[in-house]
Amino acid sequence: MKKNLFNTDLDKSSDKYQRGISCPGCFDSKTDDQKSRYASRQLQVDLSKERNEKHLGADFAKEN
Repeated sequence: MKKNLFNTDLDKSSDKYQRGISCPGCFDSKTDDQKSRYASRQLQVDLSKERNEKHLGADFAKEN
């Protein structure tokens, strides 16, 4: 069964949840290197939002 892409409040209350990085369902299956890359990307998304700019990945996600 495929996990819902949206995290529930219960997921978000877990120690394994980090927005944009991991959730309880994927935490143990991701390497530290993957989590580090996800954290870097999330930082760029957050910085773009603070500057009221569109993040580069937004257009790519729509195309795929």
